[in-house]
Amino acid sequence: VLGVEEGLLDEPFYNMYVFTMRDVPTIKGSDASEYMYADIIVNDVFDELEKSFGDFFDVNFAADTAVALNVWMHVVHKLYEAVYDCRSGEIVSNKEGNISIDEAVAYYVGMGQKQGDATSGSSLYNLAEKMSAYFGSNEVESDINRRIYALFNEIQGSYLLKNTCKDDKSSFRRLHLLVNKIVSLMTVPLVQSLIHNMYEVRENYVLMYALAVIPQIAGCDRYSFRNLFEELVLVGYSDSSKFEQVLILLQESYTCMGITCHDVGPYLDKIPECELPTLGAEVIVGYTVSADIREEAKLDRDILEIKMFMELESYGAALNHYMMGHNSVKDDIYRSLHDLATSPDLTLVPNFATYKKYFNDRNYADTIIQNVLRNSAPFDDASPDQRTETVIFTLQTMVLYMYSLRCLYKSLSICLDGEAVTHSELGKSFDEALAYWAGSMEGTLSGGDPYHDGVSLYALGYNVCDDFDTCNASGDAQVNDRLLAAFRKGKSALYENDCSSLEENISSISSLMQIVLIQLTLYYAVYNENLLSSDSNGDTAAGSVVTMSILPELDAIDEGLSNMISENMRFPPKTDEYVSDGKEAIFNAIASIVDKSEYLDCKSIGKMSGIGGVCIPEEGNEVKISNDVPPNETSNIADGLYISSSNVDDRAAIAQDVKAISNALKSGNARLAKDIYEGGLNSNIYDAVGINTGEKRSLAGFSKEA
Repeated sequence: VLGVEEGLLDEPFYNMYVFTMRDVPTIKGSDASEYMYADIIVNDVFDELEKSFGDFFDVNFAADTAVALNVWMHVVHKLYEAVYDCRSGEIVSNKEGNISIDEAVAYYVGMGQKQGDATSGSSLYNLAEKMSAYFGSNEVESDINRRIYALFNEIQGSYLLKNTCKDDKSSFRRLHLLVNKIVSLMTVPLVQSLIHNMYEVRENYVLMYALAVIPQIAGCDRYSFRNLFEELVLVGYSDSSKFEQVLILLQESYTCMGITCHDVGPYLDKIPECELPTLGAEVIVGYTVSADIREEAKLDRDILEIKMFMELESYGAALNHYMMGHNSVKDDIYRSLHDLATSPDLTLVPNFATYKKYFNDRNYADTIIQNVLRNSAPFDDASPDQRTETVIFTLQTMVLYMYSLRCLYKSLSICLDGEAVTHSELGKSFDEALAYWAGSMEGTLSGGDPYHDGVSLYALGYNVCDDFDTCNASGDAQVNDRLLAAFRKGKSALYENDCSSLEENISSISSLMQIVLIQLTLYYAVYNENLLSSDSNGDTAAGSVVTMSILPELDAIDEGLSNMISENMRFPPKTDEYVSDGKEAIFNAIASIVDKSEYLDCKSIGKMSGIGGVCIPEEGNEVKISNDVPPNETSNIADGLYISSSNVDDRAAIAQDVKAISNALKSGNARLAKDIYEGGLNSNIYDAVGINTGEKRSLAGFSKEA
């Protein structure tokens, strides 16, 4: 059995599969770890064979399973060994005297295989030849094998026969791209096998090939992944009634696996070659782009996959993904999030100097991420959830935010230079800003992904708008609508060479993005209040990061208030509790800073139900967090669905406790959820004359009190 070998835990594909296999019933019910998923599945096949040989399984099933799961991943492992060796300076022989690339070829082809022969051999090369007969190839050798061999030969000629890794320290990044091209092509026969067995309704083969394919979709298209996993793994594919539905889901996920409709081809004369739309070539979230920004938009997939690895505590894999990239191609290498975080062009952004000065670190976001992934202070004692939230929110609110601004100011620089370029060239950098802000997972339609699976800055907007009553009628954030309008106005100004208007729109985009960062800071001030320093809840770290993402801007307006906010929201805290001065202090501090700001609008930030907002009343210098309710007034419930004859807003606010409990459980904080259930959070109790008693109505109280 090819088990968990040294280095596997740091490799992306292995971790994608482990992440997915945790929920496979056979593996969940096993005493062994999901890290041995292939061994568990193959042994389960052998167990079934002993009980029902010739009934549900044919004589080849166990061997086919071992090829699709064990051998396939082992070839991938050997390819990545070469990448990591090259990064170290040289592709060297292992202790057996073999070179990893040569081993990958040996495992892929196997003993006894003849070129282009589907009847000889028993490994992955043979599977590709068998499938080519069903999927439109009449060549001597299958197109997939021919292309894989061309890549193997390119690697051998460019890396093994030369000192490329030693002479060019960055050459491993191109090798990484070549290796992933091989992995994508190796996936094609697995996809073809899945389609073939779905058409033939061979239930056990469908399950096996589904497990060999769909883990690669989990880090790219969560909607398709959930549905494919449900239909093919949990429910089981036992008849052809859902063939077309499942096939469409699978085809729409080809880009997640780095393959195309043409790679897979038509299935006999039964299914024509598919045609898929080209996301990012024309429209993203309802915004028409002038340049192809598909690759830039795919960087959100890196964030989602890093999140998966962080949840597995595979910090080496997360670090590799962050440093090397995995989904977004630029020229002949992958664009990485590390590239964005440390880009020399960040100096194009006027307020980047403010961030650099505040953190006393040019690469402040990179420092945070690497400290987490390398287990350095102050994260050496952080919980897994705290590490995960720190890395993901840093990528979203610091790296993507600042680099989006870099792209916008790059377009301003082009405008000011006045060089004659095409519209596509002129708008490229501007549209790249939108690509990084929205990401690929939001899709083409206005309002973004209807299932809200995104992980971009755009996603953060709609994730928090409901808490501040700033969603539009379709559930998207109003600030996202305003940002798209500003992007469109900015693009028009760019095309008209109106550099002054362009600069105004870029400033507007920057301030609108900051609205979401402020909302998140306030949100976590509420939910982290009174959490203990010993609490392992990831929200504590998330609150710290989102606060840091806006602190340099706040500090430039009022250093004293900024310091107070920092002390309350920092991770780890200096006191025994988070938000030790109370959420009211944070709301009031931000209200004062927003009031002094020339570009931040308190009304755009909105109000949290039962708590309030950050607009200072004309008659005072503080916001009111908990308003007393005068007696005998009415309540407008659900926009006029019912007008009460007395004020029951405080009762209606109990629904916010239900939402707060759900949010706490989503973030893995069962303790906070229970505290809200038992002690209440949003439903204040008032006396007969409308004075707040300081007590809370709770859901638990409903079952205990009349």
